[in-house]
Amino acid sequence: EYQEHLLRVNIVQEKDRCNDDALFDVLIAGPLSHCGNGGKDVLILIDGIDEAGDCYHSPFSSFLARNMEKLPQWVRFVLTSRPEDAVLHPLQEFSARVLHADSPENISDIKNYINKRLSALDGACSFDTSLITERSEGIFLYAKYVCNELILHTHESQIRYELPAGISAIYYDFFNRNFTDIGHYRNSIRPFLDTISAQVEPL
Repeated sequence: EYQEHLLRVNIVQEKDRCNDDALFDVLIAGPLSHCGNGGKDVLILIDGIDEAGDCYHSPFSSFLARNMEKLPQWVRFVLTSRPEDAVLHPLQEFSARVLHADSPENISDIKNYINKRLSALDGACSFDTSLITERSEGIFLYAKYVCNELILHTHESQIRYELPAGISAIYYDFFNRNFTDIGHYRNSIRPFLDTISAQVEPL
């Protein structure tokens, strides 16, 4: 139904004549206000909104704060961000829930994830899942990486894998494997990465 309303709009023309707020009205708020929801809420997930800005200003957060009230009541948002003031201040009228990496719920989720991923190894993995969970320090990316590595080596009679201590150790190991010649890295790779890192906008 939303698509049908959107097909009646000349998007290219509207993009050229509208500012951001007006474009939100034309492409999102307007069409959705004419749609039914079938008795169900619609959730829009926006992950990492702190990445659409910097530590001093988050134009995307301000944009959402101005425009969310234009939407029907059945349209809900789930936003994730680091706890940065530039993001939180424009959205302070909405209640934020802080998610801690070391919370019991998060640790339980990670342990369940590891158990499910490694259940297919049928005893080929000598690591205690509790140890992997502990070393993850509450970071899902760590758990995913370790599980991928263990599953990748299932062809070995007994998996031999040095369990890294935390996500930093994984990054360190990755760099050591990919940049074995430190001189080449310093002369050819590092200056390139420095240039990318220093840019305010994509090159």
